[in-house]
Amino acid sequence: MVKRDTARTWIACRQCGVAQPLPNSASPGPVLQEMEQAATSFLDAHSKHLLITLFRVEEAPVLADRPLWDPTARVTVQATDGQTDYLITAERPSVEEQRTYHVCEGRLPPVQVEIELVTTEFRSALRKVFGTQTEAAALQRLEAAVQNLVASMDPTLLESAFDDPDHPSVQYADWPDPYRTDLCLLGRRFLPECVAPAWQRFVDEQAVAHGALALKKVARIQRSSEGRSLPAPL
Repeated sequence: MVKRDTARTWIACRQCGVAQPLPNSASPGPVLQEMEQAATSFLDAHSKHLLITLFRVEEAPVLADRPLWDPTARVTVQATDGQTDYLITAERPSVEEQRTYHVCEGRLPPVQVEIELVTTEFRSALRKVFGTQTEAAALQRLEAAVQNLVASMDPTLLESAFDDPDHPSVQYADWPDPYRTDLCLLGRRFLPECVAPAWQRFVDEQAVAHGALALKKVARIQRSSEGRSLPAPL
């Protein structure tokens, strides 16, 4: 999985609504020195204001407007001082400018994780391997049955293999064993008996995170007031 390069602890000024990441001993030397200098400057600038220490809520989602590897991504995380919940938003208009951190009281909505297939890849692979030996209608019924099986999956049973580098809300996963068994049974139900060995090979090769049957874990932060959802990194 992609490393989430986000801060864990901040010093924040309630009066000005801004924050500054605190140095992390695990950071490389030059980065650590730069963070120490920035923290010192922040403390000097806000020495007469009400300052609080905030800690990131690790189990909470992260909201980003673009991939996290993008240095100009606008990222919002959940934090707390132990009593009150806060939102910290980091943004950087360009790579030439310093990242700024804004803080306000609040909580991110919960995340809903949905499981999907890359339908076009699955359909193409299915027809390429079985199209000459199976009627189109049977392949369509199999495809619909597989989609229904995916929709019934428990997202907590899926262990992500890697992140989509261009979509912070998407991760890819192998099929868990119980569902892989069900997948094999679906092939036997809808495909001719003569292609059963080929279907088993297809499942073994393609029901993995980098295959045509890859499972997509898509996380969305719900916005009930607006009736829509936003992508959220897992």
